[in-house]
Amino acid sequence: MVDVSSFISYELLFWIPTITDFLLLLFTYTSCRINGASWYFNATPDWDEHDKKFATLNRPLMNTYNEAREKILWDLAMIAYSGYAVLFTLAFYLCIVDIEQRIPFCWAMTCMMIIKLSQVKDKTKRNSIFPSLAMYGGYAVLKTFY
Repeated sequence: MVDVSSFISYELLFWIPTITDFLLLLFTYTSCRINGASWYFNATPDWDEHDKKFATLNRPLMNTYNEAREKILWDLAMIAYSGYAVLFTLAFYLCIVDIEQRIPFCWAMTCMMIIKLSQVKDKTKRNSIFPSLAMYGGYAVLKTFY
């Protein structure tokens, strides 16, 4: 006989972080598209330290450099974010349609959270990753081995 309460709790380990990540993706991606590069660069770390190296250059060259750098960074960020948005949405849809796909999806998200955790230096941001890591990893481990 299947224990319904454990089934529901296992599924919550999948649904809570997945819906949270999907909503975060939806609102952040929409904000990037609507508000553009200026919003993105105001939300990312300052580039002042890097700019100090170029303080000795004349002003027109510095402005050209900053504009080119921001355009390249914006384009690269949106290419990567667009790819993530499409792949995450597709994977989320597949997890809804085919329940068996949730296990590999959670393993992949666990790996992504571990990589993300190793790259983030800010303690507050690191602490915000732990719940998703625990839920994705918990679901993957429980469904794979139990």
